[in-house]
Amino acid sequence: MLRTFSVVQVLQNPPDKSYETVWLWNRDRCVREWLDAATCPQSLVSDDIRHILETRSNRFLAAFLTFASIATLCSHAITISYYTPSVGFGCRATTMLCYACCQCILILCWLYYNEDDKKRYIKWPVYVIGGLCGLCSVFTAIGGTVMQLLGVYRNCICKAGLRYWLNTAGGTVNLASDTQAHRDSGLLWGRFAEVGLVFIGIFCVLGWGYFMRMKAMLAKEIDKFQ
Repeated sequence: MLRTFSVVQVLQNPPDKSYETVWLWNRDRCVREWLDAATCPQSLVSDDIRHILETRSNRFLAAFLTFASIATLCSHAITISYYTPSVGFGCRATTMLCYACCQCILILCWLYYNEDDKKRYIKWPVYVIGGLCGLCSVFTAIGGTVMQLLGVYRNCICKAGLRYWLNTAGGTVNLASDTQAHRDSGLLWGRFAEVGLVFIGIFCVLGWGYFMRMKAMLAKEIDKFQ
């Protein structure tokens, strides 16, 4: 027999089991496990919650939106770094390109991880690739920021471009930092900054609305146990 508790009863008489906070990216899995463990039969879970958790189309939609968001932001950042004198792939643009590629691969790994029918000969290579891309993402995000703050990207190779990494004979370094080319690229920075602020603002509003909707739906599920 399923034993239910109200929220007030739980707060007045907390169980002996200790609770720990979890990382943000593990909370959705914890909520799903709690729903599966606390509801028997599964029909007690509302169709809306079950549809969100188990529908493949929703996973593909989430992956597409994530891919579009990463591609939009990173492409703007890469374009700014690429067209800032000297024009070409330097250390900054390459770092952001590596980060974007790793994130896109991780999205594909996440899609396969949530599939029920996992092939054994594909599962472990996907996990290995996902782990390597995760480490590369952390390195490019944190390491790239640290190298930017320390001025590593201001060395001659980064200024000339990575195409002169092995053959430095034809590389040129522009020592001036306030040329007409820099001022022209500054206009590009301003336009992209405006687009980026609007883009992030819209997604923040959408994310806040989605979070509040999920919070309300979860509260309804909890009220069923009263």
